[in-house]
This record gives sequence, structure tokens and C-alpha cells, in this order.
Amino acid sequence: MNGTADTPPRISPPRGARSWTHAFGVVLLMRVGAAGLAFAATALIGRQLGDALLGRLGLLLAIMDVAAGLAGPALDTTLVRFAARQISSGRDGSLAYFQRMFRIKLVVAAGLLLCGAALARPVLDHVIAPSAGDAAGPGGVVLAFAGAAVVTLLGFAQAYYQAHLRMARYAFLEFANSLLRLGVVGCLLAVLERPSASLLLGAFVASSALVAAGGLARLPRAVFQRSTENPAPLRTALGFAQWVAVAAAATTLAQRADVFILGIAGTAGGAIGQYVAAFTVARLGDLAIMTLFSVLLPRASALTAPAAFRGFLNRFLPVVVAAFAASLPAYFAARWAAPFVFGATFAPAGVLCGILCLGVLASFGTAPAGAALYGMGRSGHVAALETLKLAALAAAGVFAARHYGVFGMAWTVSAVRATIGLATYVCAYRAANRCGQESVARGDHAP
Repeated sequence: MNGTADTPPRISPPRGARSWTHAFGVVLLMRVGAAGLAFAATALIGRQLGDALLGRLGLLLAIMDVAAGLAGPALDTTLVRFAARQISSGRDGSLAYFQRMFRIKLVVAAGLLLCGAALARPVLDHVIAPSAGDAAGPGGVVLAFAGAAVVTLLGFAQAYYQAHLRMARYAFLEFANSLLRLGVVGCLLAVLERPSASLLLGAFVASSALVAAGGLARLPRAVFQRSTENPAPLRTALGFAQWVAVAAAATTLAQRADVFILGIAGTAGGAIGQYVAAFTVARLGDLAIMTLFSVLLPRASALTAPAAFRGFLNRFLPVVVAAFAASLPAYFAARWAAPFVFGATFAPAGVLCGILCLGVLASFGTAPAGAALYGMGRSGHVAALETLKLAALAAAGVFAARHYGVFGMAWTVSAVRATIGLATYVCAYRAANRCGQESVARGDHAP
């Protein structure tokens, strides 16, 4: 039975969903398209409006990304892990988890709106103004928090499809968001000679809001109703989520800490614009990491035996080694990619992009290792590693930004990412071995 608008369907994952390579290919293809469209929007802004305005917009987008990442990804990861365990061929017992998590998401979104109103002036004074002045205004910061609330709700729709292994629909929401964003930005640049950073940010928020509304409208209506029977036992899930939240917050802050540190250090807006252009290109490599993690999380969550986790990690070790080997060619390719896309004035961005790409590819192992740790229930391990990464970036980044500018920051980011990537894989192996020892101590049968 396929279900109705009021009842979630009982599904059997399609044949292709059983293969991680198929799902990875589908999601990566959609994400590459989405990234290309998002990249085109950023390049269009940089070419037409210059690096100074791109730097201001980059700071506002960093605020939006960080605010959205403090709780949203943790809730999504927790929801996928526990809901996926209730879904099997011919049976879907995950509805109660989605019902309760949707209400939590609404509370988080409302909290983000309130934080935007309360923190607008402090964030403007201490993060944006040192580099970009008051050009963005407090309204831009409020809009950034509103965008974070929208992204949080969009993540709920994506988590539903991810848990049900409908990876094409999961990735299509990102593609639609980028396509709509490019269209709105293109219209603004065609109509207005020089739109402000806040107005451009509004285009980003509006596209996300429309896609979120469309994505939520396609979910079964029962997902949004209050559960009256068999409510999901969230005590275990929320205990798991508290460490996921720490990890997600640390990851989100680490992803944007470089831009914040450059802004707080008073780095020139033009230099920040060059850096924003560089990591816009370098983040194309992050697509593969995020895609692999998204595809592997529900699969790793279904594993229970220690030997299965070790086999899972062994299977992806050649992929990690291949990514590391590709880092040096990527370094030289990235040096011309950024100026080619953004224009000759962005030549420094090419060098920065090459440096950042080294760190992206060297940290490829965090995707399968992180998925395995979450699957084993070791969310505290991931939280510790991500917190360590954030602390290292903050400590070394401040020194590097003040003494060596954007280039020192780029080398710091790459070195820290490579180190934590290796540590994550080692930690996952050790956790799998400890799971085996604990299983033997309990007298469980070997798998």
C-alpha cells in the first residue's frame, strides 16, 4: 500500500537504495548541480559587485550558517538514526519520531528568531563592523537568523527522505534551493545597479523559504499531527542528541570560524572577499564528504555487530586514501580555478583555494568514520573530536590571522582539518574494537 496524505506509506526501499554507491552517485550528481548553481550565484555577485561587498555578504551568510547549524543538524542526525531503525521492508514505525521532532524543530526555529532580535546589534558591532563597517546594518543580522530558522525547517523535510532512503528527493531539495536562489539573485542584479548585501541575503532566505514550504507540503499530513498513541521514547534519542548537538555546533562553528576570526581581527573587507571566493570553490570538495556522510548514516545506523563496523570502515579505507592522493593535483588545479570563475582581480583567491583544497581532501575520512561512530552510538567521541578541531582553529587561527592574514588562516584550516580527519578514523577503529571486547565480556555470540 502506498499510503495517503494522512498516513505515511509502508515502503520497501527501491533496489538502488540498497547500494550505497548508487545512492552516493545520485545524491552527488544532484549536489554537484546544486553547488554549480550556488557557485554561479556567488561568482555573479563577485564579478559584478566586487570583493568588498562579497566579503560583507560572506559574513552575513556565515552568521546564518552557524545559527542554523547549532541545533538543526544535530536534531536531523538523531532523527535519521532512530527513525531509520524503525523502517524495514513492509513496515514503517517511524511516524512517532517525526511527529515529536517536528514540534521540537518549531521551538528551535522560534528561538532563532528571538535570538536574531536580541543579538543583532552585538553581532554587528563585534563581528561585522571591524571589517565591513555598519553597511550591513542590524537588519541584515536579523535576516540571517531568520534564514537559519527557515533552513532548520527545511532540514526536517530532508531528514524524512533520508531516513526512508529516498535520497533523490533528499538531494532535490538542495538543487531546487540553489536553482531558485540563482534566479532571484540574477533578477536583482539585472534590475538594481548595486543591491546591498542585506538585500542579496534576502534573496537567499526567500529561496530557502519557498523550497522549505514546498518540501514540507509533500510530506504526509500525519507527520505534523500530535501523536496520541505510542509516542516515541525520546529519552534515549535526546541523550544521544546532546552529544550530537555539541558535535554539530563545533562543526558548524569550525566551518565558519575562519571568516569570523578574519572579521574580528579587522582584516580588510576586500581580503575577506578573496577568502570567501576561495572557500566557495574549495567547498565543492566538501560536497563529496557531506554526500558520503548523508548516504552512509542510515546504513551505519542499521549495523549492530562490531565486526560489521570494522568491515564498514575497511571498505572505505581505499576511498579515503585515494582522496588524500588527489590533494596535490587539486592544489594546482584550484590555483587557476578561482580567477577563471571570479575574474582576474581574484588571483589571490586562487592561491587560497589551492591551500584550502588540501585540507578538504585530506579530511575525507571523516565521512565514513563519523557515520560509523554515530552508528555505534558514540556521539560523544564525535563531539570531542569536533570540539578539539574548533579549539585548534580558534587558538591557531587568531595568531595566524593577525600575523599572516588570509594566507595564514588558510594553512591553519587545512592543517587542522587533516589532523582531525586522521584522528576520526583512528577513533572509529578503536571504538569498533572496544565494542567487540564489550560484546565478548557480556558473553554475546560473535557475529
